[in-house]
Amino acid sequence: MGDLARPEPATSGRTESGARLEAFDLQAKSRSEVLARVASETRGRCPRVDAGALLAALERREADESSSVGDGIALPHASVDGLDAPMLMDVSLERPVRWGEDAVSRCMVLLVPRGDTLAHLGLAADAARRAGAG
Repeated sequence: MGDLARPEPATSGRTESGARLEAFDLQAKSRSEVLARVASETRGRCPRVDAGALLAALERREADESSSVGDGIALPHASVDGLDAPMLMDVSLERPVRWGEDAVSRCMVLLVPRGDTLAHLGLAADAARRAGAG
């Protein structure tokens, strides 16, 4: 996975909607490296998740349209087999990376169990609250 540094110690907890929250700092040189580390970190926290399948889903989504929403924030998201409950990963990047047309320094990764389409709404609200607070 290149020159990725080990993420800073993670903060775990719950969001206002009750989703699992994982927050950590990350050093990466590209969007691809960020997504690869997110997939790996998800697998480390949720052993039933296939990191390769998650990475492919995140990359497919980015190929359709960049998840950058401006102001240095991206909202990558995917439905995931093997995930028991919605998860928000709040990833702060040591240095901004190119994300489509933008430079991104923070990723709010929204992951939901496959088939739980409404969970994205609660996670998006959680991400907006965290982004506004941080």
